[in-house]
Amino acid sequence: MSVLQTQISVAAEPEKCVVRLNGVLGASQAEELRQLALELRQKQQTIELEWAEAEQVHAAVLQVLLALRAELSAAGLALRVGSPSANVSQYLQLAGLNEVLASETGK
Repeated sequence: MSVLQTQISVAAEPEKCVVRLNGVLGASQAEELRQLALELRQKQQTIELEWAEAEQVHAAVLQVLLALRAELSAAGLALRVGSPSANVSQYLQLAGLNEVLASETGK
């Protein structure tokens, strides 16, 4: 089994920002993601999360995503969540967040 390199990347598009999460996202990546979320909130755009290549996510990463989702919603914007990897789906289910951070890209 090959482990993907941990990476958080952003692609700015005219109507949205796409955030890609790859590899194992631990507590240290949560801080990086939190800083990124602060920057992205200022853009006043919908954010699309792609994490099909994420292998693991730490609870702190999920906390950042939940806070970002709430802040965007309060501003009338959305966090669109793409389908997570099978491993991440299991983490979401165990954490009781599979409905909260369910795939919304088709909406």
